[in-house]
Amino acid sequence: WVATYTGGLSFFDWKSPLINQITHQVNNPNSLGNDNVNKILEDSKGDIWFATDNGISCYFSRTGKWRHVASDLSCKQYTSLCEISPGKICAGNYMHGLFIISKDKMKTGSRYADIPFVNVLLRKDADNIWVGTDAGVYIYYPAREIFAPFNLQSKENIQIDRTVSAISGDKEGRVWIA
Repeated sequence: WVATYTGGLSFFDWKSPLINQITHQVNNPNSLGNDNVNKILEDSKGDIWFATDNGISCYFSRTGKWRHVASDLSCKQYTSLCEISPGKICAGNYMHGLFIISKDKMKTGSRYADIPFVNVLLRKDADNIWVGTDAGVYIYYPAREIFAPFNLQSKENIQIDRTVSAISGDKEGRVWIA
């Protein structure tokens, strides 16, 4: 899957030279909800989630059907997704914080964290999530519903609290923050 931001999605299979395009189709509930895609997530059941500038869409791979998450927030720009557990997706809304989506209801639940400008979510370990924002990095502890700032310091002992747009981890336990 490749998100082209204003052009919807492209996806391809390494075994085929064909590239398929998926875009939002007005008045078609069985299509991508918005062409401005910010994040793609495949959950543990193989379904594909899309955080867009107008909410969240989920493509159910076994049925080929789309469902969209209902939200009454003034800002519907979702920037990040992370699976907390099977059937529970954590979604970062750029202005309103973090929300948990229950897959069986396809609705955003209560706000879990009132932290704006969320850019990226990444599973830290079995119990915790890295959260990158415009004001630095936080760790979210879903079981306790606690947010804690993560103080970044360079080797020169200079505090770093800037916009974080990407977080990635490796098998050795190192975390890369951009």
